[in-house]
Amino acid sequence: MGLKVSVFRKEGVAFANAPVTFTVLSGGGFLAISNDGVAQAVTKLDVRTDAEGTASVYLKQPALGGVVSSVSASTGNAQVVFFTTSIDATLPPDSEVDTDGNGLPDGWEIQHFGQIGVAADADPDGDGLNNLQECQNGTDPNDYYNGIPPTFISLQSAEDAINSDGAISVLVQGPYAETLANAPVTFRAKEGGHLLSATEGGVGSVVVRVRSNAQGVARAYVVKGEQ
Repeated sequence: MGLKVSVFRKEGVAFANAPVTFTVLSGGGFLAISNDGVAQAVTKLDVRTDAEGTASVYLKQPALGGVVSSVSASTGNAQVVFFTTSIDATLPPDSEVDTDGNGLPDGWEIQHFGQIGVAADADPDGDGLNNLQECQNGTDPNDYYNGIPPTFISLQSAEDAINSDGAISVLVQGPYAETLANAPVTFRAKEGGHLLSATEGGVGSVVVRVRSNAQGVARAYVVKGEQ
């Protein structure tokens, strides 16, 4: 959201190169020089007016619908206060509005993350697709499997067998029998008094969450309990 002020001399002439300070007074927003300038996410920003006497910044609003931010623009003894309302959290997912200019529609970000300002190149579910690709593909950025249950194939030599290194392993496959690397897998100790660990010799727990390796193999290690 762009905020602009114009600075004039007493005789009404535009004041070029005049210093102006923008300050977020309340509401939790932050300021940037450009619409994609998230690296300058600050609450106070000093800028200069252009040749026409105009100074401008961008306000990145918090995602909570209805939140009002107030921002002041000050130069010399003059001050202007802006009041701006953040985007509506009920914005439909298919809306093309992109307030923060990160390439992700606000509605899509709110639907999946509850806020805007999400990094387009992040990969929260670890499936190898970043948020922008997930958005373009219509897939869930927080679900590695995108709602399609995987197939787990036991790699134990016999039922209830434990490998020589104390591990139990499964092969993770997708709907076309393709192996899935970096797939999240949860192992749970249900009976027998033993616990599990994500690493050999690690501390045991009832539930262990791991990721499959490059070959699609997920492994947990048994921590033997008292019989």
